[in-house]
Amino acid sequence: MGTAPEERLELVRPGLWGEEEGFTGAERGTIVHKAMMLLDLSAIATAGDLAAQLEGLVRRELLTQREAEALDPAMILGFVKSPVYARVASSPLVYRELPFNLVVPARELLMEGDGEVMVQGIVDCAFVEDGRLIILDYKTDYVRPGGGILALQERYRHQMRIYRRAMERTMGLRVGEVILFLLRTGEALTMPLEEDM
Repeated sequence: MGTAPEERLELVRPGLWGEEEGFTGAERGTIVHKAMMLLDLSAIATAGDLAAQLEGLVRRELLTQREAEALDPAMILGFVKSPVYARVASSPLVYRELPFNLVVPARELLMEGDGEVMVQGIVDCAFVEDGRLIILDYKTDYVRPGGGILALQERYRHQMRIYRRAMERTMGLRVGEVILFLLRTGEALTMPLEEDM
């Protein structure tokens, strides 16, 4: 008596933005953040300027060809043409990819216990405006029409609270604004500032 042939279950994920190039959504987000860190945004006015910089990053082996091809130029061009970027460009002091460490009570991270947890993170961009620090975080999330903005604010509320606390302690400046820049839509979403910092 033979054994039944082994059945294989193959799970198929729905296609996400960027997976046509073989990248998951998370990988594509990482590529976008990497490009935003490496690009000289002040020298990008046209799609040709962006293409030339991406070619240079590939030549210098800072991006792979596949990574450069996976980027959506409209996202980056939309950002450099936005009012938010105009504010960044006019700032006397701009920080990009600013790492931090912050010790927070475990309960603030919705963890049980009375201990403390070391949080490590990287702020995409922070700039000084009128003596205050502005935190700018790039997001590649898909936002559903009608109600997606509120869900996005809630999803990132804790993260932005930690970023704010870390930057105020590290930089010694009050945070005047926290902005999520939605790269897919070109929208800037100002996060409510929670005063319990």
